[in-house]
Amino acid sequence: MSDQKDKLTQLIEAKSEALSHRKSDSPLEKIFHQIQPAKTDLYQKILSYNGLSLILEADRLVMGDCRTKDFPPLEAPWFAGISVQYGVNFPASPEDLNAASPESWRQHGKIISDLIIEPYEIYHARYCGFDCITIYMGSVTDSELLTLFLLGRQFSMSTILVTGSEKELDSANSTPARMIAMHERDSFGNCLDLEEICELAEAVPEQTLLLTRLASPSPEKLDMLKEAEINAVILSLEDFHMNQKKFQEFFPL
Repeated sequence: MSDQKDKLTQLIEAKSEALSHRKSDSPLEKIFHQIQPAKTDLYQKILSYNGLSLILEADRLVMGDCRTKDFPPLEAPWFAGISVQYGVNFPASPEDLNAASPESWRQHGKIISDLIIEPYEIYHARYCGFDCITIYMGSVTDSELLTLFLLGRQFSMSTILVTGSEKELDSANSTPARMIAMHERDSFGNCLDLEEICELAEAVPEQTLLLTRLASPSPEKLDMLKEAEINAVILSLEDFHMNQKKFQEFFPL
């Protein structure tokens, strides 16, 4: 656990340095007038489907090469949205969501999977077109978390709180957030055992949605998620396409 904390501390320091340069290149006063409230509600999209919803994820480079044909049919009730991963030194840009530009994509959530530690990142994420932010519980204080959460709400953005332990889950449960994530593998190399995730899922309030990213997805793991009443699974584009036939039972095309 201490190794994970040391790694996170290093990431936060690196992100703080990267942000100082980013704010010089794209100052808030330059982008603020272009920011509009989000119109897509990921929470409601997942809630409307009585089953295991799917969120597809890729890094910014892979996403830039994608087109809508690379995604499931837009009308598939189990398809909730897309997530784009970023490293601490790679900022988001409006062009990253080109794959989601058609009008019909507006019904799907677009999640920025990044280490968010400052309010500037909320403004910038919404400027780039993201509807939902992820906040890692271990990266911010309680007061910082509340500030980020309320700012996201101001722009009608959904918030996913990523927890990596029972203690962090307890803290997340005490917030107004309605979506919590526990990942078998997160964006920064941390991980939880899937059986532990399924056990901890019992402590999540009924009105709160639970999301899980799988490291090596299989039908057996998806069955475990369904049994634990987890609401959505996050799969990489590559994993989904490689295993599409195996996943027909869960995500019929």
